[in-house]
Amino acid sequence: MRMILFVRSPRVVEGSDVLFYCSVKEGMDLHLLKSKDIVEETQKALNQKYQQMNGFSAIINFNCILRTLELKRKAGRSLWQLI
Repeated sequence: MRMILFVRSPRVVEGSDVLFYCSVKEGMDLHLLKSKDIVEETQKALNQKYQQMNGFSAIINFNCILRTLELKRKAGRSLWQLI
C-alpha cells in the first residue's frame, strides 16, 4: 500500500534546498499543489462527508499552526468562526 503524505509550507529555502517543518526523508516524492480557498474547500469537504455519513455529531480536528496563521492573516479569524 502506497502512503500519501501532505506537506504544508516550507520552513526555509536555502539555495537549492527546501527545509520543512515536518520530516521529509530522502527519496520521498513531493508534488506541488495549487493553493485554493481554505474556507471554501473545508466547507465543501465537511458538506460532502456530512452527506456521505448521513450527518455526524462530532469532528476530530487536527489543528495545524500554519493553517491557523494563514486564516488569521487572510480573514482575521479562525476557520470554525468562518464556517
